Amino acid sequence: MNFSELLSLFGFVLTSTSSRTSVDRHEMSSPFWEDDERVTDRCGFDQPPPEILEQIRRQPWRGGLEPVPPEGITLHEAKVVKGRIPRDLKGMLCRNGPGRIRIGPSQYGHWFDGDGLVQQLVIDGENQIATFQAKYVETTRFKAQQEMMKRSLNWSGQKLNRKIPFCKPGAWTKRGMGKWIDNIFAIPTNPSNTNVLFLPPRDGDIRRKVRLYALAEGGDPVEMDSESLETLGAIKIHSLDGKEQSVSFFSAHYTKDPITEDIYNHGLSLFPPALNVMKLDKNGWLVKQALTRLSTISFVHDSVVSEHFLLALLPPYSVGAFGLITSLIGGDPLGKQFKWNAQEENETRALVFSKETCQCVAEIPVPLLSSYHLVDAFEQQNDDNESLLTFRVLEHEPSKRVELEKSFADLYRAENIPLCTMVEYTMDLNERKVKARKVVAPDALPCELPDVNSSSEYRKRYCYTNCRQTHSSFSDSIQRIDMETGECSHVVSFGNGVYASAPTFIPKAKAGLREDDGYLILNAYDSLQHLSKIYILDASTMKELTELQLNCHVPYQFHGAWLHS
Repeated sequence: MNFSELLSLFGFVLTSTSSRTSVDRHEMSSPFWEDDERVTDRCGFDQPPPEILEQIRRQPWRGGLEPVPPEGITLHEAKVVKGRIPRDLKGMLCRNGPGRIRIGPSQYGHWFDGDGLVQQLVIDGENQIATFQAKYVETTRFKAQQEMMKRSLNWSGQKLNRKIPFCKPGAWTKRGMGKWIDNIFAIPTNPSNTNVLFLPPRDGDIRRKVRLYALAEGGDPVEMDSESLETLGAIKIHSLDGKEQSVSFFSAHYTKDPITEDIYNHGLSLFPPALNVMKLDKNGWLVKQALTRLSTISFVHDSVVSEHFLLALLPPYSVGAFGLITSLIGGDPLGKQFKWNAQEENETRALVFSKETCQCVAEIPVPLLSSYHLVDAFEQQNDDNESLLTFRVLEHEPSKRVELEKSFADLYRAENIPLCTMVEYTMDLNERKVKARKVVAPDALPCELPDVNSSSEYRKRYCYTNCRQTHSSFSDSIQRIDMETGECSHVVSFGNGVYASAPTFIPKAKAGLREDDGYLILNAYDSLQHLSKIYILDASTMKELTELQLNCHVPYQFHGAWLHS
């Protein structure tokens, strides 16, 4: 099977190759960002403004934040330069993350406000071939921004050296040049930049094409063609008969039940503030939803399911009435109105929802914690016949939450971004209180962006994290944590100046195997060449199996999903 035949497995036709070429041997003699000629040649019209270039030269990992051109990354072969692709690895990995957090010298107000860029890696281990492409999610705001650029700038060739107004507001970004009068009643728009969801083909689709959706915290899913990555448009989650629609946003952090294959998610409703919990069947049809009123607009990023419950954490990080009014009359955007209320009397609350009814059945105070990502949740009955619910979470030091958000607001100038420790909490559901708390792996490196084998049972044993070594200023490696024993694997890093992104766990196609019987796939940014690589590891041994070379760089990504061929 040749390269074109591989693409046909997923319906692709290779019409052109990327205009960017792979690195020449002579380019490796000096670091990319120290060579003005190479920076100008490779980055073209959108090379970093002087002040940002200075920051990249100080901390070269920041080069991995640099924008991808509006047309995305053209379909090309990801060349095997080391090892071999596992023969049984065959399918497609899509991941999502901000493709640009600046336009010329104008920066979005937060990393999470950058325009979504969905990447697609197609792998055929049997024939040792892989292809890669990436395209922006062409949301309403992305298309409006591009149209404005065409009208006001020579986007095709003129260097962007003056401030660029933002056409639409983001959750952390003001519209226009930031004037208050331009931001009266400015409702934040959806960047579609955090995760992806695969769903089965629609009934009646003779091509049996899998559906692909780009997800973010504050908006509806945006459908993309799973083959070409063409944006098809935002959709509203609804029931099979079309009579009921979701009454909230659809969060990026859905969970697929490993037993029933039902899909659970939550979403924020702003007016009035409420958290909506949704149950979808495996085909993506809305089965049940229920709203739980909140006293303020609150931050709920992630949720996980156990045997009978969905669990979410509600930290004291919220927007009050004054903050909401301020944002609506042109003050700081809504995202910057969130306040971390870390007084001693404030606690984080664990919200426990019934998977059957989607209604909140328990609200349990938890010691103050700051977190973005949960790992898993499971239920037990102890010797005293107490009903226990245990969850594992990646926890920031609460006192550093303000510092963390400040770092994400301007990553080009951030230093030593606070990372997490994995902590386990066990709660008594009858007494509504925390029974035990422990650090899962005391020797693990500070980490974020966890992944597990989502197809295994509710209680997971292994977690794979994106971590930072002591000599590094940004996440640069990965590690496996055995959550049963607390032991950690060796740290896997990829060389000087190379910064690893979050790993995605890929279970082997055969059924009935061990939880860790699979592969890890991750991107890594090589700051010395301003190029990205893709690595494949054995998830059980953490041994590197394959290195694939791309002909461009890919900005740091958040989350993704795998589809077996």
